[in-house]
Amino acid sequence: MILSLLAFSKPLPDKRINSLVKDRMPQKRHWFRMPWRRQASAPTAEVIVKKELDGEDGARLLFPLSSDEDFGAADEEGSRTSGRKNYRRSYVLKSSELKRLNLKRGANDVVFSVTTKYQGTAKAVCTIYLWKYTDKIVISDIDGTITKSDVYGQILPFFGATWAQGGVAKLFTAIYENGYQFVYLSSRAIGQSRTTRGYLKNLKQGEITMPDGPLLLSPTSLLRAFHQEVIKKEPEIFKMAALREIRELFPDAVYPYHAGFGNKENDSTAYKGVGIPKSRIFIINPKGEVVHAQSRTLQTSYT
Repeated sequence: MILSLLAFSKPLPDKRINSLVKDRMPQKRHWFRMPWRRQASAPTAEVIVKKELDGEDGARLLFPLSSDEDFGAADEEGSRTSGRKNYRRSYVLKSSELKRLNLKRGANDVVFSVTTKYQGTAKAVCTIYLWKYTDKIVISDIDGTITKSDVYGQILPFFGATWAQGGVAKLFTAIYENGYQFVYLSSRAIGQSRTTRGYLKNLKQGEITMPDGPLLLSPTSLLRAFHQEVIKKEPEIFKMAALREIRELFPDAVYPYHAGFGNKENDSTAYKGVGIPKSRIFIINPKGEVVHAQSRTLQTSYT
């Protein structure tokens, strides 16, 4: 393989490399066979709900991750670039399992952990929101909608500047106090979840903060998320898929989405794609003005 790179400046074909590995690579051998040695145990996952007051562990749910059905679909984009299929292990809690967690209405802090024999335990902290099926949801984009621009809204918060639209906290809080729930939807990569959640939590205008709500980000790497939004200019594909999954949590006779805020036509396309009427879609232009997507004549500010 090294000679091929030196002589011809290109690697051997994958088929030839696999043949060499199979025929020439030595197989691992154990000098001492231990028939009593147990096989590696199947990985297990555990969900722990944190109590709000004392921070102690509340309800626990332990389940195995051993069957093939626990694997998600192949990563098609990765398959095209690397020539092989990459699978992601996933698990969706059933309704009966969610009931065992004794969730309270609103936000529930949860620790999700996966334990394997050789890699130990990996933990992820998240929040499960329990709402009534009759609750109405308002969707809001983040970059250019809550922040003043797509790019600076991601960079300047690291230097202590919020770079937020004036009056956005006041308007969103007024909507929330009228009985609506907020979902924050962005095509940012999942690796930015901590900084994005921290930005929304710490955003304060006067004495008013942003309403709490689920944060949905693109489940891809930073480079893929950047390529999807900036190069291909198709962030609405992820947004529509995410909103359709939330829609499936509600009864067929109930439509949960009431309105949507965005700053691009892609946002309007995503919202219309899941059935939000154009009369309830609002686009924020570069001047910070809220424009009615349907009439285009109604222009106002957040304040």
